[in-house]
Amino acid sequence: MIRVGLVDRHPVVLLGLERALESAGEISVTAVGAIPESLDLKRVDVVLMEACPGSDGPCLSSIAALSRSVRVVVYSGDCDAADVERCFGAGAVAHVSKNGALECFVETVRGAVAGKSRETQDSSERGGTSLSSRERVVLRLIADGLTHAQIARRLSISTNTVNTYIKRVRAKLNLGNKADLTRAALRVAPCPE
Repeated sequence: MIRVGLVDRHPVVLLGLERALESAGEISVTAVGAIPESLDLKRVDVVLMEACPGSDGPCLSSIAALSRSVRVVVYSGDCDAADVERCFGAGAVAHVSKNGALECFVETVRGAVAGKSRETQDSSERGGTSLSSRERVVLRLIADGLTHAQIARRLSISTNTVNTYIKRVRAKLNLGNKADLTRAALRVAPCPE
């Protein structure tokens, strides 16, 4: 049984995560708190905590303090790639998107317990590629069946920018036609960064 500690400022999120993770069967949420300092680290294998948008000093110092005793996985919905990198620099071992399916959270926690570093998890999830978080989001939206114009509207970017992301994804994954891109989207995108 994997023992997980949860940290989030929002009580409803904590309750939802706790119930969702425990429904996976192999995870037991043994500590919950709004602030990292409230967790009993002797009772957890992994701390799953919200990464603060802008990754401010207190968030990063909490990650650094926790990572001295336990593996830290951060999750976010609004952090950009630079924020996530700062979390890794502070000691987080993995990142999972709030937009991901429950299985993404479970797989990431499993990987952290197994000692996989962020690099190991990233390369196994992506088949060795290094897609940016925005490229993965665009790829996920392709998998959801959105057109380039719909993706542009959803992300508040231009269609030309979407096309640029798609070109980069095709180059990185060595993809040719739309069918190849869709297959890759379904394979890579379920657990967005």
